Amino acid sequence: MLCYNLTKIDPMLVVVFTNTASITMLVNVKTLTGRIMQFDVAPTDLVKELLHHIVERTGIDPVQLRIIHKGSMVSPMNTIEKSNINAGDTVHIVLSLRGG
Repeated sequence: MLCYNLTKIDPMLVVVFTNTASITMLVNVKTLTGRIMQFDVAPTDLVKELLHHIVERTGIDPVQLRIIHKGSMVSPMNTIEKSNINAGDTVHIVLSLRGG
């Protein structure tokens, strides 16, 4: 503390900046055939972005693709964090079949 010419009675404010966009986690995705793929996502990413990565790897039509996590369908407009998807969790992809 002496190199900054501070005394013990001087108040000091320390501000630490972190870039939350660089914090990523691995999420497992189980495909229709049972294959498990891993994707590196940030908690602040939208589920829609995860869907985009899945479409790039699998080639499945994004309109038909749905993500299921812990038995519930996940909204594409929510963030990964808001959808309670944590590091190491497995989400399942299913096809939405239209009836007629």
